Amino acid sequence: MENTIAVIIWVVFGTGIGNLIGRSKGREEYGIGMGLLFGPLGWIFVAVMSPTEEYTCPHCGGIIVPGYPHCKNCGVNVKMKYYTCTKCDASILFQQNPCPNCKEEISWDNIQPPVMVNG
Repeated sequence: MENTIAVIIWVVFGTGIGNLIGRSKGREEYGIGMGLLFGPLGWIFVAVMSPTEEYTCPHCGGIIVPGYPHCKNCGVNVKMKYYTCTKCDASILFQQNPCPNCKEEISWDNIQPPVMVNG
């Protein structure tokens, strides 16, 4: 009985604290796994890891992992350059006219910097 309680406490605290530390680094899965397996040593290991680089999909807002050619949520090609509509701030492809969101004709003479380039 005492061993069961100790295991439950280890699992709850190990994964919970590991989750919190991992989430701050963008490595939630590592935090949970390392916290479960190694407890405080796993927390320290995850805490010193470098954060992941993540991008946000300009269409659906999902998280895009570097190196993937498409968004996992909506399937949009994330290697393309997206620009911001000057009227409604929607993400649009280079020289896309009119803006699909507000139907504003885009003047490509004054191009704003890209919203995201992945790759």
